[in-house]
Amino acid sequence: MNLFQRYKKYLAGKLLPVNDPALLRLSVQTMLFLSLVSLSASAQNNNVQLVGKVVDDRTKEPLAGAVVHIKGTTHHVVADDEGAFTFITGQKIPVVYEVSHVGYESREITVKDYKPVDIRLKPGNAQLSDVVVVGYGTQRRSDVAGAVTSVPKNLLTQPAVSFDNLIQGAVPGVAVTQSSAQPGSTATIRVRGGNSITFGNEPLYVIDGFIIYNNNSFTNTGASNGASVNALATINPSDIESIEILKDASATAIYGSRGANGVVVITTRRGKKGTDEFNYSAYYGEQQVSKKLDLLNAAQWASLVNDINLSDGKPKTFTDSAIAAAGDGSDWQSSALRDAPVQNHELSLAGGDDKSRYLISGNYFNQQGTVLNSGFKRYSARINYERNVTDRFKVAANIFGSRSLEDKLTGSGYNSINFSGAYPSLVLSSPVALIKNGDGTYNTTSPYTASPTNPLQDIVATTNRSYLTRVMGSASAEYKILKELVLKITGGVDILNTKQNYYAPTPIHRPVLRMVIQWVVMVL
Repeated sequence: MNLFQRYKKYLAGKLLPVNDPALLRLSVQTMLFLSLVSLSASAQNNNVQLVGKVVDDRTKEPLAGAVVHIKGTTHHVVADDEGAFTFITGQKIPVVYEVSHVGYESREITVKDYKPVDIRLKPGNAQLSDVVVVGYGTQRRSDVAGAVTSVPKNLLTQPAVSFDNLIQGAVPGVAVTQSSAQPGSTATIRVRGGNSITFGNEPLYVIDGFIIYNNNSFTNTGASNGASVNALATINPSDIESIEILKDASATAIYGSRGANGVVVITTRRGKKGTDEFNYSAYYGEQQVSKKLDLLNAAQWASLVNDINLSDGKPKTFTDSAIAAAGDGSDWQSSALRDAPVQNHELSLAGGDDKSRYLISGNYFNQQGTVLNSGFKRYSARINYERNVTDRFKVAANIFGSRSLEDKLTGSGYNSINFSGAYPSLVLSSPVALIKNGDGTYNTTSPYTASPTNPLQDIVATTNRSYLTRVMGSASAEYKILKELVLKITGGVDILNTKQNYYAPTPIHRPVLRMVIQWVVMVL
């Protein structure tokens, strides 16, 4: 008779398990199992079903695709073709629904029982009544015939080095691609793709009615190499009130052929009439490398060298004891990385009266790179003034100045074609070689390189800095001839001065020859 058969007789009252440890253990396990099943069923029974329907407030038509979200949770569902939705949730009543649909005003509904709820959404006309800036002035969005897209207001308050970072992923039909992850590096902006094969495809920039030609080649004197400096990074994005993108021919017609690649219209902040405001804003954060290359350690690298030698019919380079002693070796990749702080501070004074408005602002931005000896720093100031001399005549002036500094790495980025550059050379270094000697000096002798060098020393000791000084000023006079006819004259200047310092010690300036073994084999 096995244990299970004895337990069945016990349940039938035919066998009394006196002092039977095995049978008692089976009994306890069975009761625990039944308890867990009961608890699981009880937990499932705690889930409730919430149902409802979303309809148009005026026509009572169902709104397919409406998003219903339980406030304070990650639970959300999408209404089906009949506008119906269903929640299976463990949330307790009452709950608050957040309901939204494209073209309709969002609503919050408090649900206090489990009965089906009908939710009515009103059409939203807020976007159609928004005022957008176009080439000829301002218009209501509903009156604009061309393709004009505005960057959402909430994105303009996000931390960014340059305003082109705010456009990235925020505007349909506009592609923004960063050329490098280095702070202050350039970005490529394409409005509805490229239009030219041999000429430029950069859009035209209009800041407060003044046309700006963004040419990043002006930021490079040829004295240094590496990623280019972004000329747009000299402008403080916190000064921007709105950004409109003019994308089609009708919207850009006023600018002629210059607007063939699209137009980015930027309006900077002004003071409000009847107020005087003093503001200080700041933020601080730290950046970390989220993922590193999975490279071989010293022991793995030495074993790989031996395998290569054996396959070539050569003797082993490392003994088994040497491989065991090598351990992890030198982590060249992490030696050049750091936790990099980023901070921004801004002061502004804005206000106005019945006839004038003004803004005075100053900004300090500092972002260190996650790689040693890289970073971007900017000092900027702006003065905007606008005055209604008469009911028909208005004058305005805008003055902006900035001083930017960028420290960047030398060479091109790491890719499958080109291994040149400071950081790629460091990643290619053998983990068997020491980074520093026992006395703290950099180790420049390695049997696995053809010339004495230390990639970490190359990064730290090389000076590759760009200084950018930019001054932009514009003035305008505007006279209203008729209600719908305004004469406006604008003039301005944009001065960009670039200075580059490059210095590399003699051992660093020598070209680094290809290493005997390229050990960038990853462990997959």
